[in-house]
Amino acid sequence: MEALSNSVVLDLPKFKNENESFSKFRLANFKHYNLINLPTEFCNNWKYSNIGQLKLDRIIDTDLKSNYDFKSKYIDQYIKDSVFIDSNNGSVISTNIDGIKVNSLDSCFKNNQGLIDDFNFNFKVGLDSDLIDKLYFYNHAYCNNGTSIEVNANCQITSTLIIYTEANTNINTLNYLKLNDNSSIKIILVNFNRDIDTSLNLSNIVNKIKLGKNSKLYLAELNILNDKSFFVSKSLVDQDKDSSLEYLNFSFGSIQTKSDILINLNTGSNVSIYGSAYGNRDNNLSFNTIVNHLKPNAQSDIYYHIALNDAARSFYQGSIYVDETANGTQAMQKNKNLLFGKNCHAESLPRLEILANDVKCAHGATVGKIDLDQLFYLQSRGLSKINAEKLLVEGFLKQVFKRYSQSELFDMLRAFIDEELDKSIVG
Repeated sequence: MEALSNSVVLDLPKFKNENESFSKFRLANFKHYNLINLPTEFCNNWKYSNIGQLKLDRIIDTDLKSNYDFKSKYIDQYIKDSVFIDSNNGSVISTNIDGIKVNSLDSCFKNNQGLIDDFNFNFKVGLDSDLIDKLYFYNHAYCNNGTSIEVNANCQITSTLIIYTEANTNINTLNYLKLNDNSSIKIILVNFNRDIDTSLNLSNIVNKIKLGKNSKLYLAELNILNDKSFFVSKSLVDQDKDSSLEYLNFSFGSIQTKSDILINLNTGSNVSIYGSAYGNRDNNLSFNTIVNHLKPNAQSDIYYHIALNDAARSFYQGSIYVDETANGTQAMQKNKNLLFGKNCHAESLPRLEILANDVKCAHGATVGKIDLDQLFYLQSRGLSKINAEKLLVEGFLKQVFKRYSQSELFDMLRAFIDEELDKSIVG
């Protein structure tokens, strides 16, 4: 316990193996957390959100467990040659894969402390960024879960690493991921509580990622949550020269999904971000992608498809920044929104800031309803109106993640979406 000058009493969690360095890191972030207010829906990065319903001092924990076996139903069927890691289990994580170090955050203090120090002291994010808000500092100060992954130089990992987090209680997850030079790996992050009858709970996740020279990361983040969950995710990525990232972001459910992705690109590096999301009832979906082209000849492609039913709302904002030295930049950003509920609403805000001369950059956004001609055609083939709508929504969501090069993940998500839309639209 420690009393701060503003009379707030400090009672922070602590990992079993936590050292003094990380405890100081917690305290520094707690002080920032304590000095600023929670964002409001009038903040641009939280526009139209349900943030007003989130009271950090009133969130209720639960010990309920899920009876929905997502692993055997989907992962085991579709993702072959995988290593499954339950991040809720705080014990030491080990794998049989050569060339990779995987630890729970707690065991990392004993087994790979250098990785944590490297990120915490050298991984800098400007405090003036819209992404660095009260929930960012809350994550760091109250961190109670996380995984560290480091891939050795010159190692190409062929197995898929799956980090599974069951969000049945309040979680502040801090993940560290480092690919050293000339390495590659496929990682799937699953955040799940689809069938757990929780009270309002918060999953607050920060992913800090470094890609070494000529490294390649295939990263998928699957956020499949119930309608009482607040889900906040921030992925902060530094890419070194000639590195490559494919990032699939899939969201289904939650009263509030807030996903921020910040990418810093170096010479010759490239990133592709594929977003696919579905909201119904009073779900609110908010996505923010920021890609900084800091050096020449980097490339970025961003595609987001968002489908909304009932009274769901979404807000997508995408920023592409091109430094004055970043000639040879190629950047594309597209966002499409499909509305088929009576009271749903979508807004898109793409932005370009280009300071260099020799670039190819474009962006586009659309908001529209289901095509009546397509609907009529499907009904003329014998489908009911509701089943025709379902088929069109499925196709719309699948268009984006079909771009993702890992085809087995496409097969898994196709099966999941088929089942869930049966409940949401037909049911």
